[in-house]
Amino acid sequence: MNIAGKWSGTFTYGDGYTPEMHGKTVQFELILKMNGIEITGTITDEETKHLFRSAGNIFGFIENKHIFFTKQYPNLCLRNSLSGEMEVFDDEPAYDINYSGQYQSEGFFAGEWEIPPFTLYFVTENLEISGSGT
Repeated sequence: MNIAGKWSGTFTYGDGYTPEMHGKTVQFELILKMNGIEITGTITDEETKHLFRSAGNIFGFIENKHIFFTKQYPNLCLRNSLSGEMEVFDDEPAYDINYSGQYQSEGFFAGEWEIPPFTLYFVTENLEISGSGT
């Protein structure tokens, strides 16, 4: 299955997010390249595209009708729990966002994403971060 090209879609915030964020849907655009079953590409979304100078990257594979990839923003990006706004930390590496999905019909994938738990070490406090959605 060749899925190279431009894709657009949405993702939705799931468990682990505030009531204001839970269920929020965000549009994205993905540009994919293929080499055998391996996929690479870039991704931008409406929520964060104004925060970065470049697109996020994805890398993964597609096997039969199943797709698996990891998304990484250019830098660490977190939501401020007080303001609700996204903040970028230029000196910190991005975390992984893992996606797995299945081809449903012509031009349509459905699946789930997850941010595996990780800990950020700041001078004043340590934060454990995770999240998921569809």
